[in-house]
Amino acid sequence: FSFDQCLHSTVCNAELLTIFGLRDELRQRWMAMSVKWQARRATLLLLLLSGVGSSDSAAAAASEVNFTLPKQPPGLFADLEEDDLAVPDWGECQLATSAECFSEFHFGRFDGAQMHRSVERDHLITASLRPPHVRLLVLITTVWRNFQRRRLLRHALVHCRRFLEPNRTVAFFFLLGDVPQSMRQRAAEEVASHEDMLLLGGTDEMEYNHIGDAYEQKDPNPELQKIIVALRLLRETHSFGHVLAADDDSFINLHNAMELLDIIPRERIYMGNMIDTIPQRWDDKLKKIKPEYTVNLYFASPSKVPVFAHGMGFLVSSDVALLLADIGLRLKMRGNDDMLMGLWLRSIEHLYYLHYWPWFHDHEEFEGAFARPCDEAAVVVHRMNAERWRRFDPWMCNVCGQPVRPLDTEPDPVRGQTDLASSKPSGDDPCIRQEELACRWLPESAQQEARIAGHDLCMGRCVAEAFRLVGNDTRVVCPQSQCHLLCHTGGRSLALCPPSAPERSPLIGAPPTPSAPREASAPGASPSGLATLPARGRFVQARRPPLLLAICIFGSSWADWRLRQHLRRSLASCMDRRLGVRSARHVFMMPALPVAGTSARVRAAQEVLRFGDIMLSRVSGGFQQDHTRVYNYEEAWRIVEERFGSAKYFLLLDHRSFVNVPNLMSSLLPRLSHDRVYLGCLVDQTLYTECDGKGNTKCDYLWRRRAPLF
Repeated sequence: FSFDQCLHSTVCNAELLTIFGLRDELRQRWMAMSVKWQARRATLLLLLLSGVGSSDSAAAAASEVNFTLPKQPPGLFADLEEDDLAVPDWGECQLATSAECFSEFHFGRFDGAQMHRSVERDHLITASLRPPHVRLLVLITTVWRNFQRRRLLRHALVHCRRFLEPNRTVAFFFLLGDVPQSMRQRAAEEVASHEDMLLLGGTDEMEYNHIGDAYEQKDPNPELQKIIVALRLLRETHSFGHVLAADDDSFINLHNAMELLDIIPRERIYMGNMIDTIPQRWDDKLKKIKPEYTVNLYFASPSKVPVFAHGMGFLVSSDVALLLADIGLRLKMRGNDDMLMGLWLRSIEHLYYLHYWPWFHDHEEFEGAFARPCDEAAVVVHRMNAERWRRFDPWMCNVCGQPVRPLDTEPDPVRGQTDLASSKPSGDDPCIRQEELACRWLPESAQQEARIAGHDLCMGRCVAEAFRLVGNDTRVVCPQSQCHLLCHTGGRSLALCPPSAPERSPLIGAPPTPSAPREASAPGASPSGLATLPARGRFVQARRPPLLLAICIFGSSWADWRLRQHLRRSLASCMDRRLGVRSARHVFMMPALPVAGTSARVRAAQEVLRFGDIMLSRVSGGFQQDHTRVYNYEEAWRIVEERFGSAKYFLLLDHRSFVNVPNLMSSLLPRLSHDRVYLGCLVDQTLYTECDGKGNTKCDYLWRRRAPLF
């Protein structure tokens, strides 16, 4: 007994529908009918669904809706055609009003409906929103000058990945920071040709002369920061089981890595060539690296640091990787990346430390403490160079063959030939002196008197007395933004330096002020008697002040490069110290780069590398990569933390907008609270005309989606 037979039967009622399990199908067909198009027939279907199944009741209900049943019907719904019970076309609903496609709006059966999702399609919607899953995510830390290393390793990974089974999926990415200016053209060509490069911004390469200097640095380790930022980005676009991090001078055997994943647990994994070591420092007197057996204050570790995986490569499970993405930027980062990783993970309960040293080792020709003879079962082989890559066998995916491959003769630039690119947060800039401003207010005593009189009176006098020179002697009125700045009496948002008190000249004939005598202290001891470390390698660093204003710009596509250029020029002009702007920076939130090999990708790559103010919130080959514009406001604070460390305020700006940064910084922000501020042009449906209930007005558009105040 089918549903169609029930429709053409005179005895079909709710009981029969229940017996044959057809009530759900009837419910779906009723909801598929438009209220306007099939109102009368839908009413009859609803009668059956609610339990009124007799012909008499149906006829009575039909008379109420002016629907005439045939006197001797072959079936209760025999006059219904197939189109009457079909779901209206999605294209028709996009052209019709909401009342004409009520059920489609309610169940979310086309893109215009965002309010509800149908239950019967929940699994399909969930599957479409699920990021692609890879069993192994490979992160390769590299620097821009290592073009040859990336070229050789990429060639090996592409060949090895071709022979993997379909269920053994791998994704690999090279992690890079800001490009040095001397290599910008070459870098743009590589980015335009390959989709495996994550342009994360920030410092690309750290500076140190000896390995002892790397145990404690002045700035965060860029390699470690790249790994954390990459995990924070990829967790939004990919789902992964394990993460393998390696250097760009390593060979990675993907076949062996997959076999390794089959025999290890899926959670709480930390694997590699596990070692421990003694912190070291460079001794200027002995002119060599000397072990530091005293307590290392930065690591808080006596004699030895905790066990960690050697930097040649380590593997962690997804739960450990996601934990690092959550808290990594708040942990100690001014040291060796591999050593700090072990320091971070030492406090995780029930963490599996897997010391698989036969599968993680240096190349045998390196002849170091971690070198081993070539083994076809190895997962990571470190210390590879162009000559050793000649032994790579693309069919067996190992480096134990004969040196038959041609030598790659295009070397990388040496370290001294490159200009190291680094991005210093502008929060480190000193305060702005009044003589740096474009406006002058003379004499200074008049400015001090106006400040004491109050902000409103000070603003009036500033507009009348302060001036800005144009050319040699032309004076124009000082803009209000700088008058606000000059009239501030203090506060955390003030960019001007406090006025320095004049030095008092000593009285004639007065005796000099005696200075307190210095107490003699033993070397290495502080006046309080506590032992101190030598001055070298110990950086007493004050915490950087957070950025005052971070501007995140959304909605721009790669075709809008002219509009971005206009906005970029206006921001560069408005965010000048002469205008009183000290602590503000901007970043464009952009989708994934266009497809590799296209002219659009070449232009986009050149723009990203040239200006350094673009953050790619999507990854090529990842989830939702086909979006031409992004409005992912939920990721704004993540980007602010990664690019600038922090900010007291951040502005979500549309790419078609102009922002008066001096007025915002000098007039608006000093008046705001530093907590729980949500400022903008707040809108709800009452901004427009009254709702007519037919879906024809903007008020209906917001009401239908139950939009709150925004």
